Amino acid sequence: MHKVLNWEDLRSGSGDKIVPVGLAGPINSDELSLALVELTSDGPGVEPHFHRSSTEVFLIVEGTGFATVNGESVPIAAGSILLMERDDVHSVEATSEKLSFWAISSPPWTPEDHHSAEVIPI
Repeated sequence: MHKVLNWEDLRSGSGDKIVPVGLAGPINSDELSLALVELTSDGPGVEPHFHRSSTEVFLIVEGTGFATVNGESVPIAAGSILLMERDDVHSVEATSEKLSFWAISSPPWTPEDHHSAEVIPI
């Protein structure tokens, strides 16, 4: 039987975390992946990185912070939507106690496609 996770189930715990969610685990298909990312103002945030194969969309659902994409820093808050194309160097930091957002990647996120910004995209 599938378990439906609700928002309160996902909010438990403390510190920065990424929580893959779905009816029975991560939402991962051949086309996309979905994960809930939760950052705190005293945590490290999402360090600058890029993806060679995937496009990413962040849907901000709670809190405030800053996102930097290709060197341009913009304030973000609940309701903000960010689009990062392939090879866009991006990072996120929380300025509120907690910043939560959905990260949607297509094709699905993989650790092999997560590259530190120290490697220059070609």
